[in-house]
Amino acid sequence: MKKINVLASGLIALIASVVVNALLIAIFLPLTGVPANVMTFKVAGPTGFFTFLGVVGAVVVFTTLRRFSTRPNRLFVWIAASVLLVSFLPDIYVHNLGPMFAQITVGGAVLLMSMHVACAVITVSALTLLTKVPAAR
Repeated sequence: MKKINVLASGLIALIASVVVNALLIAIFLPLTGVPANVMTFKVAGPTGFFTFLGVVGAVVVFTTLRRFSTRPNRLFVWIAASVLLVSFLPDIYVHNLGPMFAQITVGGAVLLMSMHVACAVITVSALTLLTKVPAAR
């Protein structure tokens, strides 16, 4: 398989993450009991925005690790896993975040966490498997 640069890997991760999140919403939102008009699950709104921020943040971290670490892929996987776990906290406590989130059920929170996992797996895979190995320092 031909390796590509970090930005191309990041773009692939972003597009794939948005598509997968949209599919997860389309398939599973009706099963959660959350009304379809809840803004949190709008791909063109918060979902797309936070997916974009997460992937861009991952590209920045991965690029930095590649520059300064002798084992960037391994370290990146650990950092990504840690950030993923932290990203679950708002989803777990979603009912305490105010009236905007009052309609999100337990199923809705699980869907949000599933979307985080999907984005993390796609992004980590794209960056660590598709990206060229940096030249020797």
